[in-house]
Amino acid sequence: MSSIIAIAVLSVRSAVRSKVFASLLVLLLLVIAGLPLVVRGDGTPNGEAKIILHYTLGLAAIVLGIATVWSSCGTIALEVEGRQMQLAAVKPVSEIEIWFGKWLGVLFLNAVLLLGAGLAVELLLRHRTATRFASAAD
Repeated sequence: MSSIIAIAVLSVRSAVRSKVFASLLVLLLLVIAGLPLVVRGDGTPNGEAKIILHYTLGLAAIVLGIATVWSSCGTIALEVEGRQMQLAAVKPVSEIEIWFGKWLGVLFLNAVLLLGAGLAVELLLRHRTATRFASAAD
């Protein structure tokens, strides 16, 4: 089990070091911030919330799906280029442990990205509804 966790930590460290993670986070936040500016609701706070939640989280799921493939391929390519994969292959670690460790690392990256997306949507929703309620109260 410790070898799986070690491989997962190396995968996460490699993704963070190669700036894949940072670029995916920026892309995800741009999608979340930009989509409500493009898509308009019916003007009610309930309609605004539905637009933000449905479209933004749906597009975030698509971006995370693409991010999974991109980060997986990127980290494996960097490990093969840096000869880290060859070092892991000659260790007394089975292929399933390497695969599961890589999967666990990508799963962790996706969880962090999803948490960031959820927090950004929450902040956006609170800001937009507070702005709508404040202007409607005046």
